[in-house]
Amino acid sequence: MKHYAGSIAFDNEVGEWEDHIIKADDLDELAREMKLFMKRRKNSEVFFACLVNKSGKELDLTNKIKELIYG
Repeated sequence: MKHYAGSIAFDNEVGEWEDHIIKADDLDELAREMKLFMKRRKNSEVFFACLVNKSGKELDLTNKIKELIYG
């Protein structure tokens, strides 16, 4: 089954770099969920985003998700 995935990089509670993966069924949902997560984390930014197709192949959508999140 195809899905979208993205990662947010941020500073955790002790100031160390960490990332969090978010999955969604469509690109708009992924952008929405990533944006909400970023509001709750210090120094957060989009690390990557992709579409994972039925065969498991990844299509890079990092620039597209950045456009949707940052405007």
